[in-house]
Amino acid sequence: MQSPFYHYNSSFNPLELISKFSVKNLNASNAFLTNFIGLKIAPEYMPECVRNRVGTIESAPIPANWHADISEFGAVLRALDLSTETRFVMGERKRFFFR
Repeated sequence: MQSPFYHYNSSFNPLELISKFSVKNLNASNAFLTNFIGLKIAPEYMPECVRNRVGTIESAPIPANWHADISEFGAVLRALDLSTETRFVMGERKRFFFR
């Protein structure tokens, strides 16, 4: 069965953008998980079930990984690709749950 994460609607090719932004020959850091674009993720921002990935390099999310999929990365990389600025800043809203 094909993954449900391959099902999305888009006016651009997110797989092409993910490939375009993928960095080859990355070096792992012992203190972080490094993703396919070279971003280092601190363990305190990762769920407990994937903290064993610290010190590794994560492949592109095709079709998905533990926190994002083709459509999510495609949208962020599309914004970056369209930007004409020399500096690009984005933020993700943290979600807090209280009982």
